Amino acid sequence: MRNGPAPLGALSLVLATALAAPVASAESGRDFHWSGNVASGTTLSISDVNGKIVATHAASRAADVRARIHSNDDSDLKDVNVVMKQWAGHVAFCAVYSGQTVDDKCSVSGSHTDMKTHETVDFTVTVPDGVPLDAKTVNGAVSATGLN
Repeated sequence: MRNGPAPLGALSLVLATALAAPVASAESGRDFHWSGNVASGTTLSISDVNGKIVATHAASRAADVRARIHSNDDSDLKDVNVVMKQWAGHVAFCAVYSGQTVDDKCSVSGSHTDMKTHETVDFTVTVPDGVPLDAKTVNGAVSATGLN
């Protein structure tokens, strides 16, 4: 049995499974979830467009990233996805809307094809000790409590 961070291929498999089968709920929304060990010094990035980001301290080496994709109207929630990218010293998650593209470092480009929709992506993140957090959103609040 192996201890330590999961290999990149295993993380990709976990992510692909999570994206392929988002969880539906009675509140007319979709959920994204990722959890994994993050090495000290690795930056955890969250990039959102419309929604809040709430970060708290993790009690273990595992970071936990949850996103709730929802809307106040009849918007098509499948037009929004949460994408995870990983490169040396970084693990990044970004909200990507239809009509947008994302590069290898989770930089989103292009414009959302239908800005009349009201999809919101709310992130809840737990961050381990020694892991810097880079969290940004265009329309929403960012709060961080108890991070080291």
